[in-house]
Amino acid sequence: MVQYDVREKINPDILFYSQPKAKLYHPLHNASNFEDKLFCYYPYAFWTGTIPWTYNTRLQNLAWKLFYSTELHRQEAVRHSFRKDLNVEVVGYPDADLFLNYQLSDEVVWKKQDHPKKRLIWAPHCAIPSYHRKNDQEHLEQLNMLGKQALAVHYQGKDEAALIDFIERVVLAGEDPMRPQRKQFYQENLIPPMGPSVTQATVEIIMKGLKKFE
Repeated sequence: MVQYDVREKINPDILFYSQPKAKLYHPLHNASNFEDKLFCYYPYAFWTGTIPWTYNTRLQNLAWKLFYSTELHRQEAVRHSFRKDLNVEVVGYPDADLFLNYQLSDEVVWKKQDHPKKRLIWAPHCAIPSYHRKNDQEHLEQLNMLGKQALAVHYQGKDEAALIDFIERVVLAGEDPMRPQRKQFYQENLIPPMGPSVTQATVEIIMKGLKKFE
């Protein structure tokens, strides 16, 4: 199979990577082939943990700009990256632009039901063992089994009243006792810190940075 050679066909001046792991890219597209260019990095996910490849890979240390989601991620870079935060820009989480865009359609995509039901979005991670050999139904059966085991543990722990109260108030009635804390976290960490959108902030940072090369 003939691979599309980005350097030969486009020869870009700026590249964006969303994965810091070199082995995930075809050798033609690895960042090591573009070290004479300006390349940037947007994490493909909102990191909630710290392991070496999340902050301190070759790509992250050689990148021109690292666009991170929050000040917390900058602090983690300072702790774990060889270059600390010298190439870090905090712009917010890119996918947040979708939720902050109030022009999005508010069309209801859920099927009509005869009575109220809890809505579940089934989105398993690709790292689930053997997921590619299983279908959703098999995994749902496993989750159902785990749910029953969890209920059994609660009952054995004589916590039946608390469990029923949680199911009735939070699961069925939709009460949200953690809403204030989540709203505070959203306001402090997820709203783009440099403007109305992550996209706009990114473009402005790039344009400002390019002026230094003039």
